[in-house]
Amino acid sequence: MPYEDEDILQTAKALLPVLNQVVPEENLREEVDGLIIAAERGEKPARALVERLRRYTPVREWLALALYEEERAKGLALLPGQVQPQPGRPRYVCPEEGCSFEWYVRVVGRPVPPCPVHRKPLIPAEEKP
Repeated sequence: MPYEDEDILQTAKALLPVLNQVVPEENLREEVDGLIIAAERGEKPARALVERLRRYTPVREWLALALYEEERAKGLALLPGQVQPQPGRPRYVCPEEGCSFEWYVRVVGRPVPPCPVHRKPLIPAEEKP
């Protein structure tokens, strides 16, 4: 199943804080952070993240589950009686200076998660100085 680049980036960013604990024999965090930045700039496809991370069974399983749940949530959002996707996709960011984590509202009513790196509540992007 092809996933959107945005979903891959968000999933990789969520994994980043614990990556070296999950795969302690390799220092992947720096490399994956570089791939995230390159994908955000359009220098490399987001798919390169999946190709690099899927070499490790626990990471591959986590990625598959996280991406599946994201796709499932999108599909459920369109069922009658469920909350609908919010137009304009408001963007939230980490208030920590230098943090590149961002999160887009895809479904009205879904709570905004904290930054997975700094554990701080995300703020609307337009409020970040």
